[in-house]
Amino acid sequence: MKSIYNIAGKECIVYAEDKPRILLIQPVGEHENETLDTQIDTIQKTVNLPFIFVGIPISDWEKELTPWHDPNISPRQEVGEHAYDTLDYITEQLLPLCRCY
Repeated sequence: MKSIYNIAGKECIVYAEDKPRILLIQPVGEHENETLDTQIDTIQKTVNLPFIFVGIPISDWEKELTPWHDPNISPRQEVGEHAYDTLDYITEQLLPLCRCY
């Protein structure tokens, strides 16, 4: 079942099956919204365990996911300063809610 939840200010896409045994967390951009249903369908057909999938919206991949500054990746100085914010969001905001399942 697909749902959209506002989790600490982020509109996360959640696919949840009854009594999930696996948690999948994936950063997703707007370009993936069109293929996400197909990805989930493939996972369901391949994995024989119930799961919950949480797609975390990412708008600036370099800024939100690069763990350190590297001018070869991006000349923007802010790249490399925010990946830990993304990690903190997952560990401090998202995971505690997912444990409820």
